[in-house]
Amino acid sequence: MLSRNYRKPYGEIDIIAQAKNGTLVFCEVKTLSSVNQDLLTPEDHMTASKLRKLQKTAQVFTRENPRFVREDRGSRIDLLAVEMRNSASSIRHYENL
Repeated sequence: MLSRNYRKPYGEIDIIAQAKNGTLVFCEVKTLSSVNQDLLTPEDHMTASKLRKLQKTAQVFTRENPRFVREDRGSRIDLLAVEMRNSASSIRHYENL
């Protein structure tokens, strides 16, 4: 993990990490509890607007931290969707949105 809660005026990235193969990974974490469990999923909260903000914030991070960028590996934006229902929970990982 390289950074958590990386903030800029126009957006925030929850987790910035480097994959084993060197790819720079910008990860958004969306969590929902059992409230509204039949209506929405964490994925429903990943909007096109949110994705654009993540992309812009990721570009700033790469400009400010070129040492983490591997030209041959690039970067990607992932989503971790966390659902907590009563005593059970589930995590879904979506790569390269």
